[in-house]
Amino acid sequence: MPVPFILLGAAAVAGLWGASKGAGAIRDNRRARELYDRAEDLYDTARAELEAARERTAGLLEELGRVKLEAWERQLGRFAALFQQIKEVNVTGAAAAEFELKEITPAELAEMKQISLSAKEVLTGGAAALGTGALVGVASYGGAVMFAHASTGTAISALTGAAAKNATLAWFGGGSLAAGGLGMAGGAAVLGGLVAAPVLAVGGFMLSKKAEKNLAEARRSMAEARRAAAEMDAATAVVSRIGEVAAAYTQVITEVEQRMTGALDDLEALIDHRLRTASWWRKKLGNWRVLDYRRFTPGEQRTVHVAMLFAQTLKRLLETPLLTPEGAVDERSEALLEELAGSALPEEVEHAPEG
Repeated sequence: MPVPFILLGAAAVAGLWGASKGAGAIRDNRRARELYDRAEDLYDTARAELEAARERTAGLLEELGRVKLEAWERQLGRFAALFQQIKEVNVTGAAAAEFELKEITPAELAEMKQISLSAKEVLTGGAAALGTGALVGVASYGGAVMFAHASTGTAISALTGAAAKNATLAWFGGGSLAAGGLGMAGGAAVLGGLVAAPVLAVGGFMLSKKAEKNLAEARRSMAEARRAAAEMDAATAVVSRIGEVAAAYTQVITEVEQRMTGALDDLEALIDHRLRTASWWRKKLGNWRVLDYRRFTPGEQRTVHVAMLFAQTLKRLLETPLLTPEGAVDERSEALLEELAGSALPEEVEHAPEG
């Protein structure tokens, strides 16, 4: 029996509709896969850039930590040993008007010596033995961390623990999750609150391959990937800025140290000269190794002041925190860099000791 024409027409329409639906499904699946691949690439690229920035900044912080330890041991330790031989130092009046100086109290001098000894102990044992986390702690906290241990006279052995209290420092010092460290989910989460840990820990959950079978899910994955990438890009900018400030601190500390060496050489020459020419009766009394600043010439007093200026400037650089507890650059560190950029430390001591 022949099939009615209308049924043939309906069958044809149904076939066309089915073919169209099948073709649409294929297009949707292909589009879903494309979106998923783009989302994955977007997320992975942003994560790789953040990880690369972390590695660069960790290296810069580690270098700054070493430079700070060396400055404490080498320059401030030497200054403290020299300065303790002079009494009655006056930082007021006409003789001290050239520089803005603060009095160095006996307690501050003793503290400076102790931290220098602790830094020397660490350096003698090899700063590398501390690990990156501890050196990052020195770079970020400076004097604050070292003071906490200097008062007991112990080595700076707990710096890694101090750094680990700050998730960002642990992230810089401990490395990625793959390396056994805290990872981005723990560290970058506190970079000024820019990146939330869940965004960084989502991994395959956010970019589920189920999206290949569902265009709507693929679009949601793309939206999530864009949001996560934007937050990681913001974190990368913060991490890079931390590295820039760390590098600037390393450069400034190194420059101050180099110029301070000449000032300490002059101070040491002054002290040696004064001790060599001490009178017979002072040597007989036994107090000739403690020099009276009040008996110095104006040029000799300036030698003392220049050494003090360098020591106080370097000490500020070593003590000013680089990061806030939230993991962002501390405004005080940037302000100090700007202040020193606009100041003029003496290039050399103009009045060397006579004789």
